[in-house]
Amino acid sequence: MTLEVAPETWTRRQAGSWLPARLNEKLFQGAMERQMKTVYSASNISLVSIFQGILAGYGIRCWIKNEFLCAGIGEIPPIECWPLLCVDDDDFEEAKRIVDDALSDKDLPVWKCDACGEVIEGQFTECWNCGKRCPL
Repeated sequence: MTLEVAPETWTRRQAGSWLPARLNEKLFQGAMERQMKTVYSASNISLVSIFQGILAGYGIRCWIKNEFLCAGIGEIPPIECWPLLCVDDDDFEEAKRIVDDALSDKDLPVWKCDACGEVIEGQFTECWNCGKRCPL
């Protein structure tokens, strides 16, 4: 198998596809030129990815900064390596509201299962005893 382009001009993107380095630079150049604000940060990339998905569901474009920087922990202070969820400056207020709402404690009322009479805490949607769904 022969490559038409020298391997050093290729780079791996997050999605796992291989793109020429010049094309990869152009894709991210626009994102880097925009004013971005951090809307959420955590030590765990999984939590940051969950909030990225939530914001994407609302149509807000966001990026994870420092996504692969965890390899630098030890040489760089750990908190400096945390992944940051960044959004455009224009979307910051709405994104911050969505993230804060998702993080806030919700006082959901307890409910009683119609099938077996078990009292279930509000955050559960099914009865742990019989599996019946919460009535709407």
